[in-house]
Amino acid sequence: MIQHKNILIAFDGSDNGLKALETAKKLSLDNDAQLTVVYVHDKALEHPVNVGTTPAGEEYMYQQFTVAGTITKNTFPDHQHTVIVQEEMPQRVMATAQAKLAEVPNVHYENLVGKPATEIVDYANNNDTDVIVIGHRGIGALKKMLKGSVSEKVTDEANCSVFVVK
Repeated sequence: MIQHKNILIAFDGSDNGLKALETAKKLSLDNDAQLTVVYVHDKALEHPVNVGTTPAGEEYMYQQFTVAGTITKNTFPDHQHTVIVQEEMPQRVMATAQAKLAEVPNVHYENLVGKPATEIVDYANNNDTDVIVIGHRGIGALKKMLKGSVSEKVTDEANCSVFVVK
């Protein structure tokens, strides 16, 4: 069995990010590994982000956008408000991660600024990361249509294994 001693979770607060966080948590506990939570703030892509609530009561973040004149809708519209990205996003994302990982003993938190895929890969490569855990799609669904997804870029460019969670 492969032992992972240094796990990086690329966490953006999205629904898939929450799933990836749970996977990283389990990997960390099962392997008695160091877990590093990385959030990357891309100032060039600042935009309003909405907060929704899943049927289970967990908050997640999403970006509402228009495609061919149709506005996408929050699938769980019972609770939503807009986050001021530059001011609130890093704190909100890390607070969510800290709450979910409260019982994990070896957790380190990093707020980075730049292009998410580049920053995640660089951090992993420079810190002896064994595996990166990342959600399949994050908050920026519109950006993915234009430029490709962060998870695809991380998978292509990382020197270590990448676990993409759907």
